[in-house]
Order: sequence, then structure tokens, then C-alpha cells
Amino acid sequence: MDQSKIIYFQETYSRLSDDELAYLIATRSDSLVEEARIALSKVLDTRDLKNIQTEIKSTVEDLNSQAEFESERAQQQKLQRSTRKAFHAFCALFFIVGVGLLVFGDNERGPILVAAGLVASALFELRRLAGKYIVALFKMN
Repeated sequence: MDQSKIIYFQETYSRLSDDELAYLIATRSDSLVEEARIALSKVLDTRDLKNIQTEIKSTVEDLNSQAEFESERAQQQKLQRSTRKAFHAFCALFFIVGVGLLVFGDNERGPILVAAGLVASALFELRRLAGKYIVALFKMN
């Protein structure tokens, strides 16, 4: 155990606010080296533990809600991708059936199905891109 490391960590941790200490404990307490744990316990002995416990609880709740939000967002994106793939497959089916009808001499329904497949796919992509553009306009980054 290196005493200079303990002093360094103790000085660093003593400058942290209760919020920052709570975040450190909630996110990294199991990965701290032994000197850092000793210094953290010394610093916590000088602080109001009730306040820090409250901060830790709120930090854990915030982190859990962030993780839940990210999980939901990932599921939504996955659903949107699969919906887009299914729609494109449906449009491609229209196009392929239309080309097949044209090849076999049906000049009435073939062009309609080819055009329907192309137009539906193009409109779907334009709507998606317009939505992304509108979201990008109002994004506050």
C-alpha cells in the first residue's frame, strides 16, 4: 500500500462535491484500487452520509432510467429498420411481378405494378428522409 497514493486520492476526493462522490460510488466503487478505497472511506467519514446516500440513490435511479431509455430507443430503431425492410421487400415484389408480367406479354398490368413498386418505395424513402430533416432542424445540439 502506497501512502503517497492514498494522500493523492484523499486530496482529490475531498475536492469533489457530494454529487460527484455519489456518482463515483455508484459507477466505479467496485473498480477502485485499494488506496483509492481507503482514501474514499476517509473522505466519507468527514461528510454527511445521509446526503451522500440520497445522492447515490438518485444517481442510480438516473443511470437506470438512462439505460432503460437507451434500450427502448434501440428497440424502436430495430423495429423501424425491420419495418423499412419489409416495406422495401413488398415494393420489390410489386416491381418483380410487374417485370415478370411485362416479359410474358401483359402490357396492361405489368407497367402499373412496376410503377407502383417504384413510386411506393420512393415515397416511403422521401417521407423518411423528410422526417429526419425536420428532426435535424429542431435538434438542440
